[in-house]
Amino acid sequence: MDRTRLYTFPLILAAASILAAPSASFAKSVGGVPSQLWSHFKRGANITRWFNYTGQSNPIDHFKTYMLPQDFRIFKELGLGFIRLCVGPTEIYRNGDFDHQNMPYIDAGVAKLIRNGQAVIWDLHDNSTMGLSKSAIARQGFVSFWKAIAEHYRGDYEKALVFELKNEPVFSKNPQTWYRLQERTVKAIRKIDPERTIMVTCTSWSSIDQLPNFTPLPQKNLIYTVHCYDPFFFTHQGATWVGNPPSGLQHMPFPSSEKAAKSILSINEPQNQNTILWYGKQHFNDQYLLSRMELAMTYAKAHHVPMVLGEFGSNPPKALPADRARWFRGMRKAFDETGIPWCVWGYDDGMGLGRTVDATGKVVIEKLVEKNLYHRSF
Repeated sequence: MDRTRLYTFPLILAAASILAAPSASFAKSVGGVPSQLWSHFKRGANITRWFNYTGQSNPIDHFKTYMLPQDFRIFKELGLGFIRLCVGPTEIYRNGDFDHQNMPYIDAGVAKLIRNGQAVIWDLHDNSTMGLSKSAIARQGFVSFWKAIAEHYRGDYEKALVFELKNEPVFSKNPQTWYRLQERTVKAIRKIDPERTIMVTCTSWSSIDQLPNFTPLPQKNLIYTVHCYDPFFFTHQGATWVGNPPSGLQHMPFPSSEKAAKSILSINEPQNQNTILWYGKQHFNDQYLLSRMELAMTYAKAHHVPMVLGEFGSNPPKALPADRARWFRGMRKAFDETGIPWCVWGYDDGMGLGRTVDATGKVVIEKLVEKNLYHRSF
């Protein structure tokens, strides 16, 4: 997730054609990904603030102490097969060069997770601060960085560690620039670390809607990923980092209907009334969520590639708990029906499990999400 960007909102409904759910055999190794690695990819979570969004000017103590033994027990209790470990460029990337200073702490975190039974997605969690869409020099630095990372991990954890090249590439004006850079980087990594599994994605914040414009890469042993925060006016109501209209919305219903939308007009700002009425008319429901996952899995089946939903979540402060519970249940049903592996944003983020440590030192996660997403069985 890019927590600094101002989203754009094309008010366009994706085609909701109902497609056949993939067979159970899709869970097996596909696209050259080792079966031992792919077997981990069922349910996961993003760790968002260990090596990213730390808010620390000198974060070494944070790196050493942030994750507690309780956290690793919770990962097992939740049945997490994989972790998307978000690594901020500010912690590892200096002026286009690989900064080794924090690598011992990141390496220690990777090793702990793998020993705990999780596969790890090593995610360079850039929020469009690296200037890749504008600068050829920045793009060269990006390739050089990943060559250095490949050298660093060469031959290590080949059945447990995946490189994700960049979080949510945007490239709205020049998408082909990203696709060329992505393939160039994959080739550079493979020259150094030929057995490494790499995660690739499409533009517009890894949007499912961009999949038709994403020509699969010729290389094998790649995992494809998309993100989904649909319907956006529900999942991002009250989200101060995205601007209006989402930041000004509250009590947006799920599922949506004209009646439910009209019932909340009086508690929302007048300038957002047309947005709310539009939202009600779309009738967003469980079937809509299923149709989104089907779009991703249809692409995966058509191209014989593995697909992972790398981010999804729902912002809590302005949403009614009952609506959030229904949304998370709807997402879980869509995952179960399509078989897509999924990774909530985040383990330590309010849009997901909201991990905190209370005054007694106990790790606490949000029960609503734990119950309706992880412990539901349909």
